[in-house]
Amino acid sequence: TDASGAAVTGATVTITNPATGFTRTIQTNEGGIYSAPALNPGIYSIKVEKQGFQAQSRTGIELQVGQAPTLNFALTVGNVTE
Repeated sequence: TDASGAAVTGATVTITNPATGFTRTIQTNEGGIYSAPALNPGIYSIKVEKQGFQAQSRTGIELQVGQAPTLNFALTVGNVTE
């Protein structure tokens, strides 16, 4: 979502497992929702970014067998650069 709570469409979500070098990149849909099925158990980092917004990231996200966590991100407007 953005600062007003509206969905951010087309944001890039990068999911990384630093221990294995695995990376998956996906996009949020028209509702601002993303899904990354079939991830192996492990500890992941997630980064969400879209032009015009400051990137948000989280590290140390532990995923266990059969778990389907929900991780929401709130993007704030970024600085304008030349």
